[in-house]
Amino acid sequence: MKWYVDRLEGAFAVLQKETGETARVSASVLPDGAREGSVLEERNGVFLPAAEEQTARRKRLFKAQQALKRKTMQNKGE
Repeated sequence: MKWYVDRLEGAFAVLQKETGETARVSASVLPDGAREGSVLEERNGVFLPAAEEQTARRKRLFKAQQALKRKTMQNKGE
């Protein structure tokens, strides 16, 4: 099951699934280096980094940002 780190709140982390379900967990259960935007895989209650999914997600977000910038620039030119 994949979770995304939505935000860190002190000693806690708010995780979110693509379905919108959220969970508040102790930040100590996250893998080293986990931060906002990290993609995690949960296996038997243990959170592990999902590096391939995280890379793919960042690429999708970057492409969406670029498309939005192009659209904004086109609208300014009209």
